[in-house]
Amino acid sequence: SIGQLAGGIAHNFNNLLTVIMGNVELVRELPLSQQQMRQCLTDVAKASARAAELSTMMLTYLGFPPSQPQTMELSTTIEQILGILQSTLHGALHCTFTPSPEPIYINGDRTQIAHLINNLIENSVEAIGKEPGTMSVMVYEDYYRTSPTSYHGERLKPGRYACIEIRDSGCGMESVVLEKAI
Repeated sequence: SIGQLAGGIAHNFNNLLTVIMGNVELVRELPLSQQQMRQCLTDVAKASARAAELSTMMLTYLGFPPSQPQTMELSTTIEQILGILQSTLHGALHCTFTPSPEPIYINGDRTQIAHLINNLIENSVEAIGKEPGTMSVMVYEDYYRTSPTSYHGERLKPGRYACIEIRDSGCGMESVVLEKAI
């Protein structure tokens, strides 16, 4: 699975470099209007930012987690992460994404969220195996009056929470394993 992840990241990184190099070449070689040049530079900046995020994600995966909390819209963040991970899924696995109908802003570390999503999807892929299967990823907001479960012995305080739900058609977890996950 590490090889598949590395291959997926390398593929996406290569795509970003192609955007950067192609736009730089356009600016250098073609007579472009100011607006066209600005668009090329905007594309270079966006691709460079995504490449930097991929590099950070690789470092985090290797155990060097730089914590950089920032405000982000959760559905957009998850959709971008899924776009990167999509290339690691086998062809018989159908994945759907349902974003929140309303924007959900959180303060967190994008790299740590990417690592979490990668681990959960990897678990789903392993549970499904090589057989045809389905996986759905949903982002939504929910209000809890009381915490349904504890988190390392602590109950969540009542309030609104951002939720990421991943379901799959895999075999599921044994009760002993499930207890450790909660």
